[in-house]
Amino acid sequence: MEGDEPLKSAEVFEEIAAEATLAGNDRLVAAAYANLTQVYAMAGNTEATIAASSRAIPVLRRLNDRIALAKVQWGLATLLRETGQHAASIEAYRQAQEQFGALGMRADTAALGLVIADLLLDEGQNAEALQEIAAALPVIDELKMAPEGMAALSLLRESARRQEVNRAALR
Repeated sequence: MEGDEPLKSAEVFEEIAAEATLAGNDRLVAAAYANLTQVYAMAGNTEATIAASSRAIPVLRRLNDRIALAKVQWGLATLLRETGQHAASIEAYRQAQEQFGALGMRADTAALGLVIADLLLDEGQNAEALQEIAAALPVIDELKMAPEGMAALSLLRESARRQEVNRAALR
């Protein structure tokens, strides 16, 4: 997934899910399907995303794996975005953001804030986008999130100061 090879990662996660099912390892089955949800969502494959999330969610609930459940929610939000359902994706991203926030996962909460801001800009909601960015900036700064994030940080601060968003910096 990190190597930007979604088809290859989907194949690997499908193999992991099959082997884990045979071995009776529910935790690994759920993790594989949670990752498949995200991979298929990024590819805009609605049917595969829904199938993977449907397999992951019951097991994750039984295991009380709130982190993976939030990641599945993130994947579903991504699918909505990829299929052009911006309003629904904003709501789904906000639900994932709330779940990560409840778990104290500030980096994921901030990252989702930037995704939401980008969508809000697409919807012409610039003031709301600036609020999301303003909420994410202190976390990005404090946690020193990724070197490329630090470069974008100064551009985003300038965007917030001028009350207009630099889309390139946001992305």
